[in-house]
Amino acid sequence: MAGQTIIVTGSKGGVRATNVALNQSVQLALQTKRRVALLDFARPFGQISMMLDLEPRLTVLDALERIERLDERILASMVVKHKTGVEILPGPLHAPMKAEQRHRVTLESFARLVEIADRAFDLVVVDIGVVNAAEWALVLRSVRVILLVAEPTVLALGRVKSHVAAAAPAGIDPRRIYYVIN
Repeated sequence: MAGQTIIVTGSKGGVRATNVALNQSVQLALQTKRRVALLDFARPFGQISMMLDLEPRLTVLDALERIERLDERILASMVVKHKTGVEILPGPLHAPMKAEQRHRVTLESFARLVEIADRAFDLVVVDIGVVNAAEWALVLRSVRVILLVAEPTVLALGRVKSHVAAAAPAGIDPRRIYYVIN
C-alpha cells in the first residue's frame, strides 16, 4: 500500500474534483512544510496547468514514456515547483496522443508512476478525474485515501452509490473512500 498518496476522483464530471485536488495539495504543502507532489492524470487535457498559469516543459505523458527507466530522481526533475511549494507533474496539454505514446498509457504505467511518486515525495495527491473504480482498481487499491467528490444533486450523489458499489468487488477497501460534497 502506498505511504501517503491521496487520489481525488469525481462522482461525475463537473463536480470540481480538480479544484479539490489542487486545494488539498496546496494546503498540505503550506501546513506540513513537506514535499508535496500533485499529479494530473485527468483526461483528456491537464487542467492544473491552466488553473495555475503554468507552461510546463514536461507532462505526465513524458513520465509515462520513460516509465521503464523512471526513478525517484528522474521524476523529481520532471516536476514544476509552484510558488505554493507544490511540485506538479501536469497533465497532457493536447488531447490526441501520438501513436508511439498510446502503448505506454496503461493502468500498469499509471500505477507504477504513483508508486515512484510515493517514494520520491512526502505526500502525493493525484487528480484522476472521473473514472470507473473497477477499471482503475489497480491504481485505486494502491493508495491510502480516495477522495470521492460530489455535489449535492441527485445525479452526483446517485453516482457516489455506483462508485462505492463498484469498489468492493474490485478489491478497493470502501473504508479508504472519503466523500467530499463540493
